[in-house]
Amino acid sequence: MATAEALGFVARPVAALAEADAGRWAGRAFAEVAGAEPEALRRWLSEPGAAPHGGESPAALAARVGAWLDDAPDGVVVCDAGVIRAALGHVLGLGPLATARFDVAPLSTTELTAGPARRVSHVNRKVGP
Repeated sequence: MATAEALGFVARPVAALAEADAGRWAGRAFAEVAGAEPEALRRWLSEPGAAPHGGESPAALAARVGAWLDDAPDGVVVCDAGVIRAALGHVLGLGPLATARFDVAPLSTTELTAGPARRVSHVNRKVGP
C-alpha cells in the first residue's frame, strides 16, 4: 500500500493480489533456504502444486490471480513481482512454473487486458523520466 500511496493513488488492498504466502520461508534469503532445505526448494521450483514451506504453491497463486483477472477488472494495480508473473501467465496461457522465467523489474509497469480479450501491451516499462 505504501508504494501505491507514494505514487499518488488511493490504495485499497485486494486479497487476491497479495504476494504468495511463503510460509516458514518468509523473510529468509533464497540462498539460506537453498542451503537449509535443498530438496524442499527443488520441489517448490519444479512441482506447481508443491508448498513444502507450508505456504502457498505456485499453482495456488496462479489460480487466485487468474480468478481475479477473469472478472475483467479495470484500473491500476500496484503489486509484487510474483503476482505480475502470475497475471502474465494467465493472460498468455502459461503454467505457473513457466512464469518464473519472466524478469519483472522493480518500479516498472506492465499493462495487460484481462477478461476474454486477454492481451499483453507491455512489460517492464520504466516509471519516471
